[in-house]
Amino acid sequence: MAHKMGVAIPPTVIFAAHTHPPDTTDKSMRNLIYPLNWEEVFAYVGFPAFLKPYAGGGWKHVYKVDSPEEFFENYNRTGDLCMTLQHGVEFEDYYRWLRVGQEKVHS
Repeated sequence: MAHKMGVAIPPTVIFAAHTHPPDTTDKSMRNLIYPLNWEEVFAYVGFPAFLKPYAGGGWKHVYKVDSPEEFFENYNRTGDLCMTLQHGVEFEDYYRWLRVGQEKVHS
């Protein structure tokens, strides 16, 4: 729907927390790809980008990053927050919507 309306959908990658959250171990994260190919991630997302918690609000722990160095400087401070890196999109209008009833999360 967003593509049909011409809404920019920025490339986004979600990361595991920099440090393990309480009550988790390496085995808790066994379904993740590790180590990440950071060059591939940065090429996909591009810069400028925003590093931000996957859930939350109020612009807490949100960092605008313009390089891999800025990314790591900020990511290394995020502790046990699960983070996303999203390409920065310049926009005039901003929309957010919620979809209820989706059968598949990803395919």
